[in-house]
Amino acid sequence: YSPRRIKMLEENKDTEALIREVENCCRGLQDKIDANYQNMSEDEREYFATLLDEPFDYALRLLESHPNDPRLANLCFDNAMFKKGLLLRSNLAIRNAVKNLNDPDLLKDYDKLQKCQKELVARRSLHGIGNTYKSKQLEKEIKEIDKKVSERCAAYLRQNNSDKISRKDIQKRMSNSDAVIEFLENRSGGLFALVLPKKGNVQYVRFSTKDELKFFFDEKGREHAYMDPGLTAKIFNSDFATKLRDVKKIYFTTSGFFNTLNLTALAQNNGEPMCKKYKFTLMSNVRDFCDLAANSQSFIKNVKNGRIALWGGIAYSDTSDLSENSVYAVAQRGETLCPLPRTKDEVLSIRNIIAPKGFTCDTIIGTRATERSFKNRSGKNDMILHIATHGFFKEGQQHEDKTAPMYNSGLFFAGANK
Repeated sequence: YSPRRIKMLEENKDTEALIREVENCCRGLQDKIDANYQNMSEDEREYFATLLDEPFDYALRLLESHPNDPRLANLCFDNAMFKKGLLLRSNLAIRNAVKNLNDPDLLKDYDKLQKCQKELVARRSLHGIGNTYKSKQLEKEIKEIDKKVSERCAAYLRQNNSDKISRKDIQKRMSNSDAVIEFLENRSGGLFALVLPKKGNVQYVRFSTKDELKFFFDEKGREHAYMDPGLTAKIFNSDFATKLRDVKKIYFTTSGFFNTLNLTALAQNNGEPMCKKYKFTLMSNVRDFCDLAANSQSFIKNVKNGRIALWGGIAYSDTSDLSENSVYAVAQRGETLCPLPRTKDEVLSIRNIIAPKGFTCDTIIGTRATERSFKNRSGKNDMILHIATHGFFKEGQQHEDKTAPMYNSGLFFAGANK
């Protein structure tokens, strides 16, 4: 990414050359990262993801200036998909999935596969006959182990398949009533959507800014804002509605300010929430769409073979009182965390729905819902963990763990008010 060359093209007002430059830059970076993608640690992926920020954000700003250019819309959609895939991939999660199969030989094979892949990447910068011979041996060994692990571990196969999924692969699995959408925020606080239809190019939709929506929430109050169709009009505007004319199911991902919005609760003009009009499915990455389409039945089968653990009605104080009055008592005592009485009903309702269908379910409530109870689930072959509780995140640079950003947030369990 060369800011100097970009600036020169801007000054020359050579739009075609500028678009080509940005597209070549973004796709070139993706190709270079792809060459080492599988062997990067989580920290390395986060580092390279930050390097992508500037060129990817410039592509978004260029799209704002040329909203009808399909090359830029497709590029920005692919950029968002690539970056989320880079950040969400976890070698540790895959290793844990292999470990849960209780096959020591398979786990050894997976660890050997990781070692061989790293060595192969290192040898690509070396030369000589001996190195070429060893590299070919490693490639053959990697292929054999990869096949063995793929046959035994669905999580490993699913991750590898996900890495290769393209925009066109997603479209092949879509129906005419589906829309796959990236809801994004750029660095200047602009909010927009990139809509992938069943056929054709990605479509760009511009919304209000983050500041405009925040002002709306501050003025109306969060609860009343969701009931006001005026808020909905700032997002599901006429341009967006036109692009969703024949859509019944929306598969979407969010970033930035959209992570704080409940799109399904936005009110229509008739007062009903948007979830009455569309069936919404939130995904971590748009590539998950292919997994949802292909593996819904196998996922249900895998869940039935495993366990489901539910935490709710958590007693943050010494008492397990979960009555509505306890909320006010906690406030009078000056304690930080209020009980969430309805979360007990929530997890019991889930258990009552799924237990008759053959699922093995463990429900952990009240003073039993400790941090230890969560940690003790390790190795129990849980397929779903449902935790209804308060959460927290650390603000300010003095609190940030830059080497492992996920450590900047957490969940509260029983006894947290002590």
